[in-house]
Amino acid sequence: ANVFLALLACLLGAGASSIHYLARPHVFTLLLLAVALWLLDRDRRQPTRAVWLLVPLTAVWTNLHGGFLALPICLSLLTVGTLLEGLLARLRSPELWRRPRRYGALLAASSLATLLNPYGSALHRHIAQYLQSEWIREAVQEFQSPRFRSESSTQFEVLLFAGLISAGSLLLRRQVADALLILFWAHAALVSVRHVPVFVVVSLPLWTAEASLYWKRWAESRPARSVVGILERLARDAAAGFRRTSLWGPACLLLLLLIDWPMNWPRDFPDVKFPLAIIDRHSARLAGSRVFTSDQWADYLIYRFYPRHKVFLDGRSDFYGPTFGRLYLRLAYADPEWRSAFERYGFELVLAPAEWPLTGLLKQDPDWRLLERDHRAVLFEKSHR
Repeated sequence: ANVFLALLACLLGAGASSIHYLARPHVFTLLLLAVALWLLDRDRRQPTRAVWLLVPLTAVWTNLHGGFLALPICLSLLTVGTLLEGLLARLRSPELWRRPRRYGALLAASSLATLLNPYGSALHRHIAQYLQSEWIREAVQEFQSPRFRSESSTQFEVLLFAGLISAGSLLLRRQVADALLILFWAHAALVSVRHVPVFVVVSLPLWTAEASLYWKRWAESRPARSVVGILERLARDAAAGFRRTSLWGPACLLLLLLIDWPMNWPRDFPDVKFPLAIIDRHSARLAGSRVFTSDQWADYLIYRFYPRHKVFLDGRSDFYGPTFGRLYLRLAYADPEWRSAFERYGFELVLAPAEWPLTGLLKQDPDWRLLERDHRAVLFEKSHR
């Protein structure tokens, strides 16, 4: 790829992926998916036995994060795509089936490798039930479609259009497998925001290479001294430099670290998302009480007060099941029977987002006393009368 286009793509990709940058095990999926796609791309250019490293890689991946399913999906698309490419090229039977058979066998072997986990096929059943759960899609924001109201979502939108345009170009050149990869993961990213980083990892190299092809053709048609011709020469020279190993990169990074030393490393969760100030001021009350709060803030209460504090429901929504999940949604949105549910579970405190409908009801209820509020959260305590 053209160095300047690759740089632009990386910056856009990092920004778009930040829509779902979370310190959780899915970072393993982003890393291993990139490694897997690199091995597959290398094998499609020059088949080697190195591609079979994907089988043990899949076994490791399965035991790190449920996103391992991304690889069988990509292999399935690659198998179908290479078969369609052969049919469009009117290849004879032995040549037609060579690549689909190779990637189909790799798909089968990798799929079997996913069974090498402590739960066997029960893991797959659990994931299938989890992904089909309606209440999780209603309650968990990362399972919902992205909201195009932020800088990261705008960058994703740019990459989405770039990917769709390049998919059309790839189909015109009969590169069906690459087009299928882009189209499938574009659809997945539009359905669920958690797939946006996966779409970036899959599509970025493909559309950057496609754009570079058209850029090169355009540059070759322009005079050598034109702006386009000069940029093309600079890109070629820069690419040659990037291929060489150099200590300048680590040296510059070390210099930046020394300039900003000591670095201001985070000591807590981000206060832009969590009501840290309220929790700090009322930590004694919160630590030993039965608290109703949002699933995300419950994660923080576990982190902060474990093992003294237990929560009603936290972010591990699949372990609680639909009964608790739907009850949690009904309470947050002020179900008519919220009082009886609160009595049943003995809630003593409510730490609620300011925009929750439940907040408005508690303000008017004489049984609940407002302790503190800010622009993000409201803390109520049950009156003992």
